Amino acid sequence: MNREFLDFYNRELKLLYERAGAFAAEFPGVAERLGDLTEDRIDPGLAGLLEGAAFMAARVQMKIKGEFEHFTTELLESLLPGFLAPIPSFGLLQAFPDFSDTKFLKGFGVAAGSIVDTTFVEAERRSPLRYRLTDKLTIWPYDIAEARYYASPAPIHALGIDSDPGVNAGLHLVFRRRSRAKATDEPRKPDKGGAVRDAAADALVVHIAGPISDAVLVYEQLFSRLRRMVLRYEDENGELRFRVLERDALQQIGFSPEASLFGDDDRVFGGFGNLRDYFSFPAKFLGFRLTKLAPLLSRIAASRFDVVFEFDTPSSRLASVVKPAMFAMHAVPIANLFEMQCSPIQLRTQEHEYAVTVDRSRTLDHEVYRILEVLAHYPQTKARVPVAPLYSAPPANTPLSDALFYSFRRVQRRRTDKEHRLGARSNYIGTTTYLSFREPGTLKDQDRVKMLSVRVLATNRHMTDQLPVRRDKADFVLTSDTSLEFGCITGPTSPRESLAVGERHRNEQPTGALLWKLVSLLQFNHLSIARRDSGDRAGGIRELMMVFADTADTSVERRIRGIVDVRTKPIVRKVKQESGFNAARGIEVTIEFDENAFEGEGVFLAGAVLDHFLADYSSLNSFTETVIATRQRGVIKRWPARIGRKAVL
Repeated sequence: MNREFLDFYNRELKLLYERAGAFAAEFPGVAERLGDLTEDRIDPGLAGLLEGAAFMAARVQMKIKGEFEHFTTELLESLLPGFLAPIPSFGLLQAFPDFSDTKFLKGFGVAAGSIVDTTFVEAERRSPLRYRLTDKLTIWPYDIAEARYYASPAPIHALGIDSDPGVNAGLHLVFRRRSRAKATDEPRKPDKGGAVRDAAADALVVHIAGPISDAVLVYEQLFSRLRRMVLRYEDENGELRFRVLERDALQQIGFSPEASLFGDDDRVFGGFGNLRDYFSFPAKFLGFRLTKLAPLLSRIAASRFDVVFEFDTPSSRLASVVKPAMFAMHAVPIANLFEMQCSPIQLRTQEHEYAVTVDRSRTLDHEVYRILEVLAHYPQTKARVPVAPLYSAPPANTPLSDALFYSFRRVQRRRTDKEHRLGARSNYIGTTTYLSFREPGTLKDQDRVKMLSVRVLATNRHMTDQLPVRRDKADFVLTSDTSLEFGCITGPTSPRESLAVGERHRNEQPTGALLWKLVSLLQFNHLSIARRDSGDRAGGIRELMMVFADTADTSVERRIRGIVDVRTKPIVRKVKQESGFNAARGIEVTIEFDENAFEGEGVFLAGAVLDHFLADYSSLNSFTETVIATRQRGVIKRWPARIGRKAVL
């Protein structure tokens, strides 16, 4: 039973018993003839009557409260499209290319939004599953043959590198040029490699795989403890050569709007996208990009080159966990989101809303994530007329009285008879989307719209939850080039219920409270995140992050409460612009964490995400400089000043 309805029922029943008791106290004779109206001695028949009245009153209360939910949902779908939708499954794929193909020598690109397919097998039933690449992928014929972490400077000196006195640790990666075998064929078909200069990539992207606690530790070393990067290789005479890479040659990945897991939507503030991605699939950020390599790699005739990262602070744990498998090249995040044309909706005068079904032959295989387009079909014509969302402007200057509109609502999917008898295969139930259509009431019956066609972003509902994944095996194939196969190295994650109708959330708090969380996001358009007038200065940041987090997971809620303080102060810095370095006024934001609350993950990745969020939140004529500190270690990272990316009108 719906928890919210049960609360209404108990409240109404208690009120009826209180009123009955008051009546019995004032008119005891009448009450005795009715069967005694006190709760502990009431006649069973009369008790059933009161319970029935309470049940009907609770339904009325739910309907009244539902009007708030309906209005708020429509408002939020207009201002924050997709934030009330279910959270699909995400993963990290690694390509298994055939390096004997010469197309990889120039860098083979796979565009963001490309589709990869796999198959879900259940008994004798086979269903296709589809994922979308959320970022562009460029494949160069390289892999990482060796990876070592040095917890002391001695092994770095043994490589022939003259390190500074402040260097106390290092990460040694060996990049190998591939020429023949697929990665999945080794060691059955050993690859002798080829000359690095034949594939002089300007940028190489490396994802950090493995347990998230270890991956975040490597990430922190790279972006917080780095002193210098050295490229090491052998020349044609067999002599070692060393080239120091620029500091800005090391870049973060996953923070651009084009790399959003949910798709770039210019109607949504970009900073919210990174926060939502962090709580949905943090592994997408764990990696780095090495740039400005082409002038150096074009000189190397050998089949290998090394990159040595020098750190000022060692990590004793990483010396035992760093292995080549921890670093994945040709990897890309994926999302179980793809465009589909739904089955046509036949309009009938006796119905006011219609279920949006992606595929009538497989009704449970798909779930609507977002409606992209609705077109109306009139009788005796092939023309298709666009239907606008409710509360939006009519298309093509159509008069309001003649415009067509639609609205939709999501409800939790009803379990099938088989699921009631045998139980569901997954904890994820999902939603059903209903569409309502409005057209001018002055039309004659023969002139009314007879059919709607709907294009949506869809997911594969619960099927991704039982997808068998073989590590280091090819389970996915690129639809535009079936010769390119992929294996899953992280995930796929389980889908999560919609914030508005999720059963887990309903058991904890009423839907209205959850919707108010999203409404509270609107205050950040004009109010400060750091609450100067409050004793809890970090409350604004925590409130913001709670909106995007799965608070049913106690560990996630604990991490958010681990943000203990936010301090701001005005500063002046020289910032890099197109015209050169110029003095500018900005804000230094110090965010303090309690590392005990981030056990198993660490605070550094959360700090990196907040650093980019604050840059998005700041206006174009200012900048932010984020400082990450903890109660246990003090300041651990001062990020460079970032020019604000929020447009100013």
